[in-house]
Amino acid sequence: MQKFYRHIHRRLVSVMACSTIASSVASSVAFDAAAFAGDPSLPLALQRQLTRIANQMIAPVDLPIASNDLSHHGLGYSVYLEVPGYAPFELARGTTSPKGGVPITPNTRLRVGSVTKTMTAVGVLKLVDQGRLSLDDTLDEFVPGCPNGATITVRDLLGMSSGLPEYTDGDFVVAWIAEPTAPYTIEDTIARIQAGKPMFEPGAEVVYTNSNYALLGEIIEIAAGAPWASWEQWFTAQVIVPAGLTSTVIPEGQDIALPAGAQGGWYYFDLDEPSKEWPAPGWHDVSLQTPAYPSAAGCAFSTASDLAQWLDVLTTGALLSPEMFAEQLTFRPF
Repeated sequence: MQKFYRHIHRRLVSVMACSTIASSVASSVAFDAAAFAGDPSLPLALQRQLTRIANQMIAPVDLPIASNDLSHHGLGYSVYLEVPGYAPFELARGTTSPKGGVPITPNTRLRVGSVTKTMTAVGVLKLVDQGRLSLDDTLDEFVPGCPNGATITVRDLLGMSSGLPEYTDGDFVVAWIAEPTAPYTIEDTIARIQAGKPMFEPGAEVVYTNSNYALLGEIIEIAAGAPWASWEQWFTAQVIVPAGLTSTVIPEGQDIALPAGAQGGWYYFDLDEPSKEWPAPGWHDVSLQTPAYPSAAGCAFSTASDLAQWLDVLTTGALLSPEMFAEQLTFRPF
């Protein structure tokens, strides 16, 4: 069994997790199950170790948390782990607010943040498979007026090599924290991108920006066309449902209501010198927010078990042709 634990230490980068304060994380965990068949539950010592790992993941040192006991602070998380030969390990702790709230359960839908980008990418590649889009199409063909839009391709957007400015920089977070339910549309995001300066020439570097994937949501909507009224509707029918994701929800752009069984989240804002123009330091409730703020770059809700299902789909190319799956696996390091 000691050998088994050491193997997990080497292979377990992170478990499938959702949190009210952190973006979701996902990694593949693969083991030789033949030697460990028998008891359907993971060994108790391993379960305790996984619980410690989860607490450490969701309680970073730069947040005002005095101990690893999250139940004292109203912070929550949900974890799901599959190990071949054993029953799935599920763990949910804490509540939905730093001030106390609804207890988190394994079935609680939570915001999964930028894990949404992996789903958006598969949606774009599926449109290429359907002949509705080309990886060599330029941004200007769908969203004119962005910096270098005539030479930025769909492939550049997918690969974070467009050089477009980050639309969430500057006063974006301030406005979002102050009024998370304020009217906001993809047109507002596009206007911010159009007004910014490019960071580099398309293809010259690889820099992670939300702008790339917010624009890909708009491209999905335009390329999919009728009868789909929005990229969210097409995406649900063409990606979420075929992937077998029964608890994953893509909210519409102006729908601030939380999906059934979902909880929102909190943002910790800190300033060295408090300002009247900026939100007060401390926790801010952003449970209700206009989905167009994160859009296709991060608006999805899901559960940890659904993310495990998505990881299987993502890493096998189940929704794509072999050619598009090969494209998915082609990338340049950041």
